[in-house]
Amino acid sequence: MFSLIVQYLKYDLILPTIASILFVQSIFSCGNLTREIANENDLAGVSNGYLGFKRDTSDGQWRSFNGNIELIVIVAIIYCLISTYIKKQYPFSTTFEFQCFCKLIGLSLKKRLKKTVLYGVKTLISYTVLIVFTHLNYSFAITTKKQNFQYWEKLEPQQMINLSFSSLFFIWIKFNTIWKIAKFWAMLDNMDVPENMNRCICNNYNFEGFWRSWHRGFNQWLLRYIYFPLGGSTNKIWNIWVVFTFVAIWHDMNLNLVLWAWGICLCLMPEIAIKNYFNQKKNQYLHETTIFKIIQGLAAGLVMVFMCITNLIGFGMGYEIMSSMLGNLFGTLKGIFELLLVIIVLSFFSVFQMEIRKVQGDLDRGF
Repeated sequence: MFSLIVQYLKYDLILPTIASILFVQSIFSCGNLTREIANENDLAGVSNGYLGFKRDTSDGQWRSFNGNIELIVIVAIIYCLISTYIKKQYPFSTTFEFQCFCKLIGLSLKKRLKKTVLYGVKTLISYTVLIVFTHLNYSFAITTKKQNFQYWEKLEPQQMINLSFSSLFFIWIKFNTIWKIAKFWAMLDNMDVPENMNRCICNNYNFEGFWRSWHRGFNQWLLRYIYFPLGGSTNKIWNIWVVFTFVAIWHDMNLNLVLWAWGICLCLMPEIAIKNYFNQKKNQYLHETTIFKIIQGLAAGLVMVFMCITNLIGFGMGYEIMSSMLGNLFGTLKGIFELLLVIIVLSFFSVFQMEIRKVQGDLDRGF
């Protein structure tokens, strides 16, 4: 039934457009809320920006990168010029260059140039979206600066969910922009490097798929040097604890990050167990039933909510902000009702996501 609806509605245009409109509306409503708070109060992590707008400067990593973007561009141009000159004057071949050559050998110079230009346009769009976002939405400042906790506590349950998702979106678009800039310069130097964010954050509906598409280069390194040596999928339910604990320590020696990693592992364990059960031969006939798709959708909605909550531990204020959010969500009937409403809406779009991928033939392993 869902497949017929998806095909009938021309899935490649209409449904993504509807989802995009709802997503933009959600981000702008968060932006309006955060701007109202910033106008009435002195928000920490918010300073003067362009065209009379305030902007979110709470993230030190992005503040440092964006503040030195001119220098980064100059260094990258000088590197490309020197690299091109050396290759012409002193031709040599290395293993790395040979691997790049093998990957690019199927592309003509014209196709490579077109691909690079199009990627440059994508990079510019991503950078522009991030700049506009930081000027119109201060959710990251509210969820990360402890001085702003007093404003967080006054929010409604649904507003907390919206802001936590908006904060997670900021992290995604930040890394997407930084890594796209790096990949673009590599492409100018004829290097084929992996796309670190190969799927939009809004196009994920389980934990495994989410992390497989987040910082893909690092993900591949973790698989090769930690996950596979520990036994791979045969010991998956235990290996994830080692992998994510290492990731937390790799980020920083911080208790909140370790709690964030263990929170993800706790969410992954039931997901892995349930998927293993339904992937058994005797249960595969259930995959085509409507009930199974509804259960899948509800599980996907829960995944998205839990991803927002766990993000608040590792990259927000920590345990305090998460406990405040859980108290608001489960402490009142209104909170429970709004949480269920959010999960149902997310579940509806998750089912269509699954069907869109099925029709497109874009089914990732583990989904």
